[in-house]
Amino acid sequence: MIWTDWGSAPKIEKASLSGQQRVAIVTKEVYRPNGIDLDRGGKRVYWVDAGYDRVESVDYNGDNRKLLFERHSLHPFGMTLIPPFLFFTDWVTYRELHMLDATTGEVLKSFSINGGRPMGIVAYDSGRQPAASGPCSVNNGGCSHFCVPKASNHECVCPTGLAVKQDGKTCEEKVKRFILFADADDKSTNIISLDVSYFVAQTLFNHVGNQRPIALDYDPVEDRVYWSDVAQGLIVSAFANVTSLKTLFRCNILSPEGLVIDHVARNIYWTDTGTNRIEVGRLDGSGRKKLINTGRDEPRAILLDERNGMMYWTDWGANPKVEKAEMDGSGRRSIVTGNLARPNGLTLDQTTNRLFWADAKLDTIEMSDLDGGNRQTVLPSTAGIHPYGLAIYQDIIYWTDWNSQSVISYNATSGQMNVVIPDLQKPMDIHVFDPSLIFSGKRPHSCSQNNGMCSDLCLLKPRGYQCACPTGIVLKEDGKNCDYANHGEIYKVPLAVANTPCYLLQININISRPVAVDYDPVEGKIYWTDVTLKLLARAFPNGSSVEVIAHTDVVTPGGLAVDYIGRILYWTDTGTSKLEVARLDGSFRKSLITTGIENPRAIILDIPERQMYWSDWGSSPKIEKANMDGMGLPGQLL
Repeated sequence: MIWTDWGSAPKIEKASLSGQQRVAIVTKEVYRPNGIDLDRGGKRVYWVDAGYDRVESVDYNGDNRKLLFERHSLHPFGMTLIPPFLFFTDWVTYRELHMLDATTGEVLKSFSINGGRPMGIVAYDSGRQPAASGPCSVNNGGCSHFCVPKASNHECVCPTGLAVKQDGKTCEEKVKRFILFADADDKSTNIISLDVSYFVAQTLFNHVGNQRPIALDYDPVEDRVYWSDVAQGLIVSAFANVTSLKTLFRCNILSPEGLVIDHVARNIYWTDTGTNRIEVGRLDGSGRKKLINTGRDEPRAILLDERNGMMYWTDWGANPKVEKAEMDGSGRRSIVTGNLARPNGLTLDQTTNRLFWADAKLDTIEMSDLDGGNRQTVLPSTAGIHPYGLAIYQDIIYWTDWNSQSVISYNATSGQMNVVIPDLQKPMDIHVFDPSLIFSGKRPHSCSQNNGMCSDLCLLKPRGYQCACPTGIVLKEDGKNCDYANHGEIYKVPLAVANTPCYLLQININISRPVAVDYDPVEGKIYWTDVTLKLLARAFPNGSSVEVIAHTDVVTPGGLAVDYIGRILYWTDTGTSKLEVARLDGSFRKSLITTGIENPRAIILDIPERQMYWSDWGSSPKIEKANMDGMGLPGQLL
């Protein structure tokens, strides 16, 4: 195959159909090589140069170059051959197709074209694709994907990033070793395969709207990607095949610029420079805990050493530093404190137990032992870099660079630096993944075994693990279970502005396990159910005027809805198998539906249509609807 290149060094190149044996055959006196075609019989390459207004040819090796046509009154763009004729489109007249003698270059005829600007052109001629059999003609050459002919045989080729298996015919089903990086301005999460000999960035996720992905990590257990969105204050995840998008955490997250997965204990850690905290939660979005309040510091990048139960992070505060602590937040201490400005990217070489970090102000990359000793400069500021994210794999350091807006690699052994992926917009966090380097977690009593018997969080430590509870919840004396008996909270979050904190409502009453909640816009009151205290209550958002409006014969009130026009409260009770109503103050209570209903849960009202809908977790789970007055038979919806 032969192609033209308009790059900074214009040229014409050729390679085998599998992309091997690449060589440039024309590199001089070429400016904008565009349309190209082959004289297969004469084994010559013809092209038009849209910069020099020429038509030229060379043989397949780039020798015996010949100028066929040059006229600045014409501007050739696309071309094709039907020997002995050559045709090209013209951008000067915009409406003509010219025919040349392919040997002499004489213009034989011009054709008028009705329409817009003529672009590419191709000849329809049976001689261009002669009927023949080849090694790929039968059963696709035995290849699972692409079969490309070679001079004497054929080669099986795989889709971008996938390696061919040892049989030489079958492609791997997925990329095994890869680089993952985020581009904030491009709103994308990208993957670079390390299974193949070339580097190509492929977009995994295109983040739409007002999103800025910054930090990211990968969970090999469930094949999910996790990332932080600093524009909206979110921690989000999705499968690598771009399905099952989930927002895991959003309340009181301001600037989550560091994120890392503990795939052993199934936890996620993140830093927040807006709240100056390091937090942890379960990968399913539960169990959120404030692990470290750093005060006036600004934690940035974070990494985990699951083998040793330790975590490390960089800090951009008034006293820049690199810190470490056990993965339950205990034993915190600074390990690197001097000659730092903006320590950001952070990575661990597990083979040498060396810690690497990038300084985004000093424009350096340094390393040290895990306790901060034996500190050395890997790349000084004179290297002309401006690193942000950092990763290491097989003695090669990868980083995202803000000077060149690219992903760069540095071989620490040879000292060679290469641009891996150029022309990015704002590359941020970067990670390298290899299944052979993943810590299995198979140690006695670790969190990988039934979550360490912890009810909520199981946090690794150097000599075992520690059960922990979400913020505000107390661990019971058994050291395993969290005490939720007298803890419940109701939150409010503004929707008009993104990246705003959630507000805890300070309600002056004991709340144990609030489940359903609704709001009355007329009086501005909040209504909720409590399945532990077995009641329905209401209050103003500031916590005043608390009233219990129903508690007699209330067992498990799982759903609640306010009719703010009719001034009626609707609720479901799975314990009594009823759907009930009352005035908003609890008076005139009535059982609206008591038959044909088993375990009613959530309920919602369509007030203009006077319809209500509810879910039922009974022996035949369903969603039903009925009139809001309860008249008429309920109708199963789903």
